[in-house]
Amino acid sequence: MRVGQKKIIWTCWFQGRHAAPPLVQRCFDSWERENPEWELRCLDATTIARYVDFSDIDLNRQTITAASLSDILRIRLLHEFGGVWVDATLYCNRPLDNWLPQVMSAGFFAFSAPVHGRLLSSWFLAAEPGNEIVQEWCAAAQRYWQGRERSDDYYWFHHIAGQLVSENPQVRQQWSSVPAVSADGPHALQFLGLHRPWAEVSHAIDWSTPVFKLTYRVNPEWLGATYLLGHFLERHPATPVHPVSEGTVTEDGVAPAAFAALKVSTENIGDHLQIIAALGLMQRLGIETKYFIDRDDEIATAPMIEGEPGPVGIVMNGWFKTNAAEWPPHPKLAPVFLGFHIRLFQCPTLVSPEAIDYYRKHGPVGCRDEYTVALLQQHGVDAFESHCLTLTYPRRYVDPAQQAVTFVVSRDEEITKILPRELGEYIFVSHYSGDRDFVKNLTEAGTVYGVYRQHARVMITTLLHCALPAIAMGIPVVVFYPKNSGAGHESDVERFSSLRKLIPIYHLDRLDEVDWRGHVADVGALKLGLLDKFYALASRWSLPPAKALGPIAPSSELPVPVQDRLPDAADALPEGNDVPVPDRQKWGNPDSYKPEWDSRAALAAGFVPDGASVLEIGVGKGAFRGLVREKCDRYLGMDLEPLDRETRKMNLDVDDIPEGDWEFIALLGVFEYLHLPLAAISKVCDAAKSIVTTYCFRRNEILPGESMAERGQRGWVNDLNEQEFVSFFFACGYELEEIIPYNGSATFEQKVMLFRKP
Repeated sequence: MRVGQKKIIWTCWFQGRHAAPPLVQRCFDSWERENPEWELRCLDATTIARYVDFSDIDLNRQTITAASLSDILRIRLLHEFGGVWVDATLYCNRPLDNWLPQVMSAGFFAFSAPVHGRLLSSWFLAAEPGNEIVQEWCAAAQRYWQGRERSDDYYWFHHIAGQLVSENPQVRQQWSSVPAVSADGPHALQFLGLHRPWAEVSHAIDWSTPVFKLTYRVNPEWLGATYLLGHFLERHPATPVHPVSEGTVTEDGVAPAAFAALKVSTENIGDHLQIIAALGLMQRLGIETKYFIDRDDEIATAPMIEGEPGPVGIVMNGWFKTNAAEWPPHPKLAPVFLGFHIRLFQCPTLVSPEAIDYYRKHGPVGCRDEYTVALLQQHGVDAFESHCLTLTYPRRYVDPAQQAVTFVVSRDEEITKILPRELGEYIFVSHYSGDRDFVKNLTEAGTVYGVYRQHARVMITTLLHCALPAIAMGIPVVVFYPKNSGAGHESDVERFSSLRKLIPIYHLDRLDEVDWRGHVADVGALKLGLLDKFYALASRWSLPPAKALGPIAPSSELPVPVQDRLPDAADALPEGNDVPVPDRQKWGNPDSYKPEWDSRAALAAGFVPDGASVLEIGVGKGAFRGLVREKCDRYLGMDLEPLDRETRKMNLDVDDIPEGDWEFIALLGVFEYLHLPLAAISKVCDAAKSIVTTYCFRRNEILPGESMAERGQRGWVNDLNEQEFVSFFFACGYELEEIIPYNGSATFEQKVMLFRKP
């Protein structure tokens, strides 16, 4: 995650965290225990709408299961705010800060290739806000459900990700820079069987794996300490959960009899865009607005609310104010101050003793800019910088074909005189309608917002409330200070003070400094902070329980997958040696490779002459490749779990050798992990003239089977001495040309060898 970004771990249990099964509770606990500097947020069916816009999803018409809804939720959360998504059954084994930064160079991470046919796993996703993979994936998921009543693909979410990488060059390039870390390590416990005896399988698990994917569908007996699952969980007993508070308010809670919103009698639709933002926040809490109260001429007298039996809730946001007689607000109003701005030179009453008492009573006051914060704090008011509520507009979905218009937005067309010719065609929009009708202007503001969202490529503007909504939606902006002087310009500097922290603001007489491509600001953390503050302040309104999102379709509505199926822990797996050890979970983890193996690679590389054609099986981190590729006429690398995009995937136990006139095949640290080593030797001998390999031979004085405990701890699955190993090559018509001792222990000796066909 970027420096300064709020470190959030997102997850979801639709019935609520308190109702989650015990194993899920243990998974949640693991994330909080291992990551004290991160915040775990468990959303449910009543809180999803607070953070994600689901207005395009109609669950009364569309048949969407919890799994599909969860997929939509995770990609929209990461698109909007960034952070980390974890499935409810994902267990944290290592702190995120110990490993995640090393794999986040592309601003995105997912574990790779859970099974054939799926590019990545979605149970753990990490992204910075605005990441291109997430933007495109989110837009593709939105398109997938547009006009669709149900899914016809169990793995629809994974398959559209694979399609994007296949068809979109930018996404493919970014995905190629994401470190390839196998999903097998996290799946190891399920692959082995959660019900298996601990002593039988614990040695086959790479315990440096950062996360483990579990399932809550388990037999309670498996929680016993003799079973894999039970022993694993008991390493960290359950601890009490202490939910993180999103903020507090000092005022006693009130139950509003009704709610109101501001209205204005101005021709500036930027004012109306701020009102739309406030209405949107109230809608997220399920609040319906009964009244509109004029900001300038009704806020103190408010005759329309006199008949209400109790308080009237209202959000006080935006610019204040022209009518000094109408302040402070009516005593029946129960306000939330957020995105508040004072234009003091036009209305000194805003800091009168009565006004200051009002702020203190109803604070803290969230201010749109640092100027208003400083002003109120000078008067002893608890104030903080919240930024403008228009920053809570949802980020839009990318659609380059539609989003191709340059909009120039100002009070008048004076700004168009400075536009460079190379900018090309543009559409000018004035945010000043020439009409003071509130309803008409509110409708116009909604229309303009929708047009910008759907069609803007870049926005060029002198207006604060064109720039801020565009930034919230992820639209590039070029912003100029309005053409003012004296007190007007000083006021503009104050109004733009928070915007200046996000992007450059240009002066109309310094055009050589302008980047006409526009600037996109990362406001995911700001947006999340704004929402959190609103919900904290709104907690003073004693609201009824939020309506749950639904109805959610049962899991049976998803088609049964024909392939790509991961074994579930409840499956009846064969016991003992019938279950191969899943080597992939080890070799997909870069930490499994030891630096001292580089010297082994150097010995092996010395056998390869210049100009040779080389196939390497078991590339690992690429030590051997780095020594031979430049001198090779042709090189191809393959691995069980490739750690980079240029290495091809191969399981030597079951896959064929790729066709080619190979002079050398290199296999370093491979044969010990093969269940069918004789068959593998036959394959490579049929495909090359020379074989460069290593093997850890059982010492002659050690009887067969005596060393398997040690070998099993290392992940080795066969046990050969030197005579047995070499005889396999002799049987294929090869001679041992050179052999170099490398290292060993009391039970084995490792050697580097060159076999050549006479």
